[in-house]
Amino acid sequence: MNNLTSLLVTEHGQIKKMLLPAGWIEGPVKEGPFDVQSLRWFHPPEDDQARLCLYYRGYPVEEVSGEAFRALLAAEPQELSAEQLWPVQEVMRDTVPGEHFTLRNANTGSLRGKRILVVEGSHVPGWDTFSIFVDVDGSGCIVQELFYTAPPAYFQRFFPAAIGSMRTIDWQEAKAVDTAAGDADLGLMDISELEPLDVDDEV
Repeated sequence: MNNLTSLLVTEHGQIKKMLLPAGWIEGPVKEGPFDVQSLRWFHPPEDDQARLCLYYRGYPVEEVSGEAFRALLAAEPQELSAEQLWPVQEVMRDTVPGEHFTLRNANTGSLRGKRILVVEGSHVPGWDTFSIFVDVDGSGCIVQELFYTAPPAYFQRFFPAAIGSMRTIDWQEAKAVDTAAGDADLGLMDISELEPLDVDDEV
């Protein structure tokens, strides 16, 4: 593939369109017969362990967690402590601070007009990650994730390209989601302000 060629992701959940880093290619996803989650991931051609991932877990979080997430995004943008993240631990999935994940930074802000939760840290043991959590329908219960992850030794090497790709996102208009309708209603592949981005000041 020509290194100047960029893939365009379109109509994937809340992402209306997003330009991938130049030359990056899509990785394979192994489908299971009963999978409800949706995953797409992309990597530079020379290294498939640096990954920019689009993920939906396939089910809503509990109402109490969704309300806490919605309220967190509605508040003033802020740096967050591990204690402040506790009410949204279900939203954060495997990036909850603790024995298996070391938190480096967490904050709320905006990415291209969409309020987001940003979590940075390291899995123990494992890869470093930079994750964005998005409220799909305004309830806080339908959560879409966008994250970059790589082994610590070269996480920073591809980080600027991943962040640059995130900054190209055009979002869908928020809409109510019928969770019973599944991924089809979310526009996801089923495998069964801070403006434009607060991260500008963090990187």
